[in-house]
Amino acid sequence: MSDWFRDLSRMERKGFYGAFLGHAVDVFDFMIYSFLISTLLGQWGMSKSTAGAIVTWTLVSSLVGAIGAGILADRYGRVRVLRWTIIVFAFACFLCGLAQSPEQLMLFRMLQGLGFGGESSLCMVLVTEMIRNPAHRGKYSGFTASSYSFGWGAAAIVYALTFSVLPAETAWRVCFFLGILPALVVIYLRRNLEEPEVFLKSRATGRQETALAGLGRLFRGPLLSKTLLCSLLSGGMLGAYYAIATWLPTFLKTERGLSVFGTSSYLAVTIIGSLIGYVAGATRRIAGAGG
Repeated sequence: MSDWFRDLSRMERKGFYGAFLGHAVDVFDFMIYSFLISTLLGQWGMSKSTAGAIVTWTLVSSLVGAIGAGILADRYGRVRVLRWTIIVFAFACFLCGLAQSPEQLMLFRMLQGLGFGGESSLCMVLVTEMIRNPAHRGKYSGFTASSYSFGWGAAAIVYALTFSVLPAETAWRVCFFLGILPALVVIYLRRNLEEPEVFLKSRATGRQETALAGLGRLFRGPLLSKTLLCSLLSGGMLGAYYAIATWLPTFLKTERGLSVFGTSSYLAVTIIGSLIGYVAGATRRIAGAGG
């Protein structure tokens, strides 16, 4: 089972590690807000509708970021744009810790959404393009996606530890500030990462179509129905997920009366379950490919 991993070249391995860790940090910075909603409701007297609107507009911004990063990546390169996205969302997460009102927090979270969407989408692109053997690309995309669970789990741990040692009015800001530290580590790890060979070849031979032309092709001819169906499927699943994941910590704390530790422990079960799902999906791809 591990032969496919040992066969990676040095640059393929760096690309996989960089994408995995980058996505995990991306998720940490995004999901930490869900743990802080109950505190902000009390600190600012913020309504639940406003708290939900912050998430909604962050996700809308992430859609813009994903599409925009894809267009820029075709022009300037995957690695370069990935560096930009992680700087954007890490800096925005730090700014969230300085917010003095719900309006400021929404603005900073929308900025963070641009980086979140770009990082999440380009991590998968980088991994699938860097892996030389097409039979293994599905496995690596599956394991890269599993980094979501690690980022979510890190957010739960940081929340539990920070609120255990600091007063709530300080702890929520520290949770945001801490998001920039692992991002700096990822930036360091990606410093010597090279562009995927397939991307460089397509650019050198002039066969690479413009980003806007490629995007437009998804909405024409036989691809139109597939694009719409896949968008509805993924949008429905992600919408349901974020609706539950965003409000579950607040529900557990305010409605069920769980402590900070109890809330994190309860969510740990969900997070571990998600990790098992990611790994099982990737493993099934291994079995199906005979790897």
